[in-house]
Amino acid sequence: MATLHVNHLVMEAKDHLVESIRGTVDVPAALANAVTMTVVQTLKDTRGIGPATSGLIADCVKGCVRGAAEVGVDAGRAAQPIMIGTVRGMKLIGAAGTEFVSAAAEGLVRSAAESAGNVPATTRGAVQGAVACAREIGVSAETAASAAASGAAQAAEWSGAVASRQVREVLAEGVSGVKVLIAEPNRLMKPRRYIR
Repeated sequence: MATLHVNHLVMEAKDHLVESIRGTVDVPAALANAVTMTVVQTLKDTRGIGPATSGLIADCVKGCVRGAAEVGVDAGRAAQPIMIGTVRGMKLIGAAGTEFVSAAAEGLVRSAAESAGNVPATTRGAVQGAVACAREIGVSAETAASAAASGAAQAAEWSGAVASRQVREVLAEGVSGVKVLIAEPNRLMKPRRYIR
C-alpha cells in the first residue's frame, strides 16, 4: 500500500509540473515556480509537518525530476530550480528548514542515479540551489550547502560506489565558492532502534 501511495505521489508531482512548464520560454524560472506550487499542492493535505515530511519531499522531487525530463530538461540542469522551488514551497507552508533541503537533495541525486543521469551536475545544482535559498530559510550559505551535501551523499551511498565517488568529488571541489562540509557516510544513516 505504501508503494502505491509513493508511486501516485511521484506521478502526481510529475503531471502537475509538466502542465505548468510546457511551452514556457524561461524554463528555469518556470520550473522553480512550478515546483513551488507542486510542493504546496502535495503537502497541503498532510496532517502537518512531521517525520514523514522529508520522505514526501524526496518523492515530490523525484516526480519533478521526471516531469522536467518529460519536457526536455535533464536532472543536472533541473536540480538548481527544483531545489529553489522546493525550499520556497516549504517556506510557503511554514516548514522551511535544512532537513528539507537535505531531503530535496537526496531526491534529486537519487533520481539522477536511478535514471543514469548526470550525478555530478545534479549534485552541483542541488547545492547551488540550496546556497541561493539560504537567506530565505535563515541560515548561512555554508549551512545550506552542507545540508544539501548531506542529502546528496546519502542518496549516493544508497545508489552505489560510482555515484558515491562522483558526489564526493564534486563536494570536495566546493560549489559556488562555498566550502561544503558533510558528515561521514556512517553518520548519515539514521540509527536503527532494536527492540528487545
